[in-house]
Amino acid sequence: MRWFGRFLGWLLVCIFIIVLPISMWTYTTQAIAFSGDTYKSLFTDEGFYNDLIPMVLPSLIGKLDESTLEPGQVSWSELVEHLDYREWEKISATLVPSSWLRNEVENNMDNFFTWLEGDKRDLEIVVDTYILRERLMGQAGDEAIIQIVRALPTCSQEET
Repeated sequence: MRWFGRFLGWLLVCIFIIVLPISMWTYTTQAIAFSGDTYKSLFTDEGFYNDLIPMVLPSLIGKLDESTLEPGQVSWSELVEHLDYREWEKISATLVPSSWLRNEVENNMDNFFTWLEGDKRDLEIVVDTYILRERLMGQAGDEAIIQIVRALPTCSQEET
């Protein structure tokens, strides 16, 4: 009977040695993965916002109803599609301030993690486009139009 006690003791020690690191790893992973600060620092360190800027306007403008365009008019989505991506990167940097983009992403991330923790009943993801509209209708928009016209390829005789 003494061998059974030793066997049970060794079995419990082995289970403890296996379970302790797994539980510590799980707790630490959960603490890191469900913290908004983890993603904020990750996005800041990796140049996330600078890479995201060229995609902001096309994704916001892509939701517009362009079926009301008259013949001969060009939609925003067609305009962006015909620009070289490197040119669009330069143009979009003048229209979309990285500080605005960072603020919007971080606010929505905070809302998401607050909702995930159960502090909010409904998930609210909101993008405030006031600054973008002001920039599009202001001097930055005028400069962007000039840059877009210069960046567009010239039309062939058939396209004209």
